[in-house]
Amino acid sequence: MERIGPVVRPAVTNALILGLISYGVTALSACAPARVHSGKTFPDEANVEHLDPALAFRVLKLSPRQYRILPGRLRADSLVASYQDETPVDSWDLEGGAAQVWNEASEEALFGNYPRAVELYSALIEKVPHCSDCRVELARALLGMAARQGRPVESAEHLRREAADQLTIASALRPQIPVGRGTYVPPDWLGRTNIPLQPKHQAVRDLLSSGNDAYNAGDLSAARRAYLQVLREEPQFGRGYVAVGDTYSDGEDWQEAILWYWQALRVDSTDYLAWRSLAECYEALGQADAARDAALWAVIYNYQDADSWEVLTRIKAALGHSVSRCRLDKRVEVEQAQDGAVSMIVDSTLRGPAQTAWLGYGFIRTVWRYEGRFAMRHPGAQRYRPTFDEEMEAAAALAAVWGSRQNDTTGAGTLSDPQLERLWRIAEAGYLGEYVMYEEMAADNPDLMAHLPPATLARIREYVERFVVGGLAL
Repeated sequence: MERIGPVVRPAVTNALILGLISYGVTALSACAPARVHSGKTFPDEANVEHLDPALAFRVLKLSPRQYRILPGRLRADSLVASYQDETPVDSWDLEGGAAQVWNEASEEALFGNYPRAVELYSALIEKVPHCSDCRVELARALLGMAARQGRPVESAEHLRREAADQLTIASALRPQIPVGRGTYVPPDWLGRTNIPLQPKHQAVRDLLSSGNDAYNAGDLSAARRAYLQVLREEPQFGRGYVAVGDTYSDGEDWQEAILWYWQALRVDSTDYLAWRSLAECYEALGQADAARDAALWAVIYNYQDADSWEVLTRIKAALGHSVSRCRLDKRVEVEQAQDGAVSMIVDSTLRGPAQTAWLGYGFIRTVWRYEGRFAMRHPGAQRYRPTFDEEMEAAAALAAVWGSRQNDTTGAGTLSDPQLERLWRIAEAGYLGEYVMYEEMAADNPDLMAHLPPATLARIREYVERFVVGGLAL
């Protein structure tokens, strides 16, 4: 990240909370000696259900640590600029030797040989640098390596940052990919790992492979026979039903395909691929409402699947609505320097209330990570990790500080920020928890949705309908 100056000085508003934060930036930036707070890890007044930015600032002022606030350029800015005008190459467009390398790399990644997968995907990107899917899969493999037990923390962090770079470039090449751009803390998702992609037994895997070969060669009847034999051997292999359904949908026998996709969902109701395939069949039959419902569940159960988003966008466009994901680009980054001090990097393009709001967000995240709030809430944890409660507190502060400008006359005429305006409206409507669970937590942990209770999923679906699908509430 490019550092371009020593201090950020946000505009001061009449609101007390904004004034406290603005004063805090000046004081912290000057690196004034921090006061020790009676030897406590966490002051008593901070042990409340939710932190607000003023209280978070007070905690940081009482800390023995040094905190520095610096402006910086988003990593996404420098990476996106070089790739924004390029036409992406998708995996199904690869030709000749490149397609063979893709297949080998995918097989290595599927069976957990991440170092070899990284080697192959890297070689593939050298041949086809604009392959967005190749970069996404390289990021998955890098994150797989980073997650391996026993890897040094510094090495794992390097791999995660490299993965974040690849996701950022992929997002620039193909804007439908819902990860990467503006991401500071790289996501740790590895794909829907709880959905079996291969049968349990090797002999049945060989049957599936033969069916795939026939399918890729265009022999749908032979492929179907192989897939049906797979299901006779392992009837709980859900993706086998999806494969049979594909042989019918490719032949435009939509009704028969629908029956097989529903059978897959009886095995695993969280399988986004079955939902997406259902949506496409209903769309082909002109059943717009059924197509919309299936597409909604596809994106709910796999936030990262760009194809599901494309299907939902297409269906909603036919119904007269647009689709726009709400996940915020992170505008602050907190990192520890070698001397033990902590630097909060604030996006240098921010101005006025937006800058102040993001500082409040950063203060709260910093208290969680470096001032003991995570350890207090999770005393048995071996290391820090972002949590739902942390993101809720930070997002609530972000929305509240931005919303306070509505009643602040000094904020008149200040620059608008569509993302913060949308977040504030989401919070005002009472869906901030659903936003955090879906846009922040599930986006980085794809298996999360499979374990949520029905009532929570229903609320998330309401959130997606009202705010992700544009034109309904905003």
